[in-house]
Amino acid sequence: MLVPFPGTKDFDYFFSDMPLKDIEWDKFVAVGKECVLKNSEVSSEEIIRIIGKANILYYAHPLRLLNVLRHIKTLYEFTNYLQGGLALMRQIWGWFQKRNVG
Repeated sequence: MLVPFPGTKDFDYFFSDMPLKDIEWDKFVAVGKECVLKNSEVSSEEIIRIIGKANILYYAHPLRLLNVLRHIKTLYEFTNYLQGGLALMRQIWGWFQKRNVG
C-alpha cells in the first residue's frame, strides 16, 4: 500500500486539499493495517484484498520458495527467512481478519 509521506510529490497530490489536523497520522507506517489513501473508485478493503493476494501469490510460489531454500547456507539465515515469512503471513492474516470483521 502506498504511504505518501509529507514532503513527497505523492503526499502533495493526495493530501493537498486536506488540513493537516484531519490526517490520521497513526496510519502512516511502512506496513500498516489500513490504507492511508481513500479512493472513490476502489475501496480500502479491495486494495487490502488485492495486496494480500499479490503477496501470497508472489512469496508462496513453490519455485520461489525452492529457490530461496536452495540458497540458504546457515541456520541463522534460515531462521531469518522463516521469521520474515511468518511475519508477512501474520500481516496478511490481519488484513483479511479486519476486512471480515469490518
